[in-house]
Amino acid sequence: MKQCNALIVNECSLSAETTSIDPELLKIGDFVKVTNGQTFPIDGIVCAGSGMANESMLTGEEKLISKNVGVSVYGGTMLVRGSVVVKVVKILDNATFN
Repeated sequence: MKQCNALIVNECSLSAETTSIDPELLKIGDFVKVTNGQTFPIDGIVCAGSGMANESMLTGEEKLISKNVGVSVYGGTMLVRGSVVVKVVKILDNATFN
């Protein structure tokens, strides 16, 4: 699966300045910002913001899943609505959808 660039931030803040990098360069503990219509590049935990995600590629269900602080997100799924910052907990080789 081809990955789009990840928007890395220095801290767990929606207002932090972003830098675009290749998802293969992400490390556990990095912070990534994901906004409307973007795919989560990695597995992680939401540490700022909120939104609704489409996880149908994992679950087969068409309903949107709420993503708030403390909730897991999975690489390859899409944030349909909202903006979040995610703390990386698994790198690409160990992600749910590789």
